[in-house]
Parts: sequence; C-alpha cells; structure tokens
Amino acid sequence: TIFAGLTGIFGAIGVDAAADFQQTMSGIKAVLAPTTAEMEALRQKALQLGADTSFSASEAGQAIEALAQNGLNAAQIMGGAADATVALAAATNTDLATAATIATDTMQAFNLTAGELGSAVDGIAGVTVASKFGIDDYRLALANGGGAAAAFGVSLKDFNAVIAATSAQFTSGQTAGTAFRAFINHLTPSTDTARDAMMGLGLATADGTSAFYTATGAIRPMAEIAEILKTSLGGLSDAEKAVAIEAMFGAEAIGTVIGLMQQGSAGVSQFAADIDKVSAADQAATRLDNFRGAQEALSGSLDTLKIIIGTAVLPVLTRFVQGLTAGINILSQMATAITSAANPFQEFAVQVSNVISSLLGLSTEANSYGAALVQSFAAGI
Repeated sequence: TIFAGLTGIFGAIGVDAAADFQQTMSGIKAVLAPTTAEMEALRQKALQLGADTSFSASEAGQAIEALAQNGLNAAQIMGGAADATVALAAATNTDLATAATIATDTMQAFNLTAGELGSAVDGIAGVTVASKFGIDDYRLALANGGGAAAAFGVSLKDFNAVIAATSAQFTSGQTAGTAFRAFINHLTPSTDTARDAMMGLGLATADGTSAFYTATGAIRPMAEIAEILKTSLGGLSDAEKAVAIEAMFGAEAIGTVIGLMQQGSAGVSQFAADIDKVSAADQAATRLDNFRGAQEALSGSLDTLKIIIGTAVLPVLTRFVQGLTAGINILSQMATAITSAANPFQEFAVQVSNVISSLLGLSTEANSYGAALVQSFAAGI
C-alpha cells in the first residue's frame, strides 16, 4: 500500500516520465559516448521534439539512440538527422525505429550529409504519396536496390522516381528493389547473349559500349533510360519483348524494364515532379489535423512538462531509494544472522541493537531527503 501510494505521488509529479526519459538518455550516452556539452544538446533536442511533435520526449530520445546505434555521431544527429527522422515517422505514420533505419540507410547509400537528410525525407514521403508503396515497401526497396543504384551513380531522386514509376509492376517494395538492382547490374552487357541482343536493338556496340551510359562513362538519367527502352522495345511484339528483355537484363529485372518502357521519359519525369511537390512536414501536419492528432500533440507537451518537473526531484529520490534499499539489506542481514545462530534469542538481542543504531542513521538521512525533495519539487515548478 505504501509503495502504491508512493508510485501514485511520483507519477503525479512526473517522476515516472522523468525516470523513463533519464533511462533513455542513459542509453544514448552508453551508445554514443558524447561529451557533456553534446549530451546536454541531445537532451534538449529530445525535449524540444517531444514538445513540438506528436511523439513524446522519451520516444524522440529513442529515435536519437537508434540513429547513434546506426552509426551517426552527435554532430550528425543534431545537424538534421533527428529532425528528419521524426518528420519521416510523422509524415508516413511509421514508428521512429523504422524511420531512423531508413534515414541512416539513405544517408549511407547515397552519401548524404545530415543537412541534406531533410530534403531526402521529403522525397521518401513523396514516393509513398505518388505510388502504391507505403513506407515499409520503401524500406525494403531501399534495402534491396538502393545500395546498387547509388554505386552505379543513380541519384536518390532518380531512384525514388523509378521505384514510384514501376511500383504497379510489383507486389512489394522488396521485389521492386531487387528488380531495379538486377536491371542496373545489366545495363552493360556481360555475356555474349546480352551483347548480341543489345546490338540487335542498337543499345550496344561491338566492343560492349552501352547506350545507357554517356561518352564519359556516366550513367544516363533514368528518364532518358526509360525513353531509350520505350523507343527500342516499343515496336516489338509481346513475345519478342519478353525474349529481348530476358536476354539483355535477366528474368529478375523484367518488372523494372517493362515499367520504365511503359512510362518513357515523360512518365518518369512526371513521377519525379509529383514526388518533388511533397513536403514531409506538410504530410505530418495533415495527419495531425484532427481531434486525435490534437490529443497526441497535447500528450507530447504534457510529457515534456512532466519530465522537466520530475527531473528536478530525481536526484533526491534516487538517493532516497538507495537509502531504503540499504535499510532493507540491513534487515535481511539481521534475519540471516538470527536464523543461522546457535542461540537465536541471544543473537536477536545483538542484532536489534545494531539495527536500531543503523536505522536511526537512515532516519536522519530520510529527513534530509524529505526536505531536499520539497525544495527540488519547488524548483522544478
């Protein structure tokens, strides 16, 4: 009953929220090993995100920890990664852990800076608006095709446009990403069969030079590649297309090739333009423009307030709980000594005397804790 009462009091003054937040920040410290100044900046960032978004400060802290676990440093997290992660989660209605993974995978695959991640997140949100794919499909497409695309010189903007433009050909983002990777890998013929098929359609020369690359060896923009496919394959019968596509790019890439061929330059460019119109911040605001959204925003603000107040009393409460633990340990030692003694009654008298002396000392400490608790609570308010 006493502990239940204490729990209720602690919850009312925000101790639970502050304790959860403190634990989250300890996790960040363990993973990131930041300086004191960096740790305080990260703490303030989490509080600010908790107050300004539908997520709590503890949830924002967990996002920061996830970013750190994925390899980002404090400067990158503070330089835009934390804000972009929360914006992506809010815009696409996903959890912060998924958003953090997508954000860091995108940064690393396409060699982006933290400052560029905000516009990258706009593009990712744009794919979920312009195509049938949701954010989890995008995550899988990125995981299966993003790295290969970036390695061959495809920009994030072009990657997004292709995934959106070809989405109708696939059942999931995983197959879309895998097909795009296979397609990119075969833009230059690697077998005699592929070279002969490409040469027959004017897509390669005898020495293996591919029409999908410029004279300097740079990959062409995806809109141009889509138009090349549309022009070269458009006049073939369905049977001839199937044979030619598999010979040049392999069966795994068929969905991407057909999707790009159908869209051509105009279609891919239109998808890119539609994606560019999307703002993650606007998407998040639209999702929250209702009563439930207002409740979520209020909950985040209240959570931040509780943390600020509760944090003021946590140091005193921590010492109090440690003292209480010490008292219980003393009683446990007393019970052990009595039950294991040859003469329990004589040992009881000895232990009672020792315990009373120890508990009197703890009582004095408890009084000082109580006074300090009241002062800390007043300071927090």
